[in-house]
Amino acid sequence: MSSVPPPAAAVVALEERPIFVEEAPRRQLEDALAEVIQLRSKILDQSERDLAELALEIARQVLIADVEGLREYTRRMCDRALLLLEEADKITIRVHPEHYQAVLAAHPELEGRGKVQLLPDPTIELAGVVAECELGRVDARLAGRLDEVRRQLGLESRSKASSP
Repeated sequence: MSSVPPPAAAVVALEERPIFVEEAPRRQLEDALAEVIQLRSKILDQSERDLAELALEIARQVLIADVEGLREYTRRMCDRALLLLEEADKITIRVHPEHYQAVLAAHPELEGRGKVQLLPDPTIELAGVVAECELGRVDARLAGRLDEVRRQLGLESRSKASSP
């Protein structure tokens, strides 16, 4: 004769079984939800970085499109470099050839070969100024300034991002 469980035990066994069966799908749903939340966070972080990069690129394009603004920026950066390096015995300032005349117009004293030597340099980008002396170097190129903004925003600089 087969043993038949008492009715109360059968009810308990049936009640426990559906709970166990439902537990696995619930865990799967919770795990899937956690994954979705994590993925959403990653997407938002990447979107913020992409948006910041886009804003910097738009700013760069606007600055480059403003020819007179670039000349003014170059003149201001030359002024700043001269101020920062005023204690130096000899200063060499290099600017893009297209801005050489604009800087000379703002600083006619640079045409002579005195303490400060102004040089046109095609390797310097538009709106770029590099001043060097025995005290150090002032790099006021636009790309460098934008890279500094990138660093302050916690973004990777373009030069590091593009290197292999």
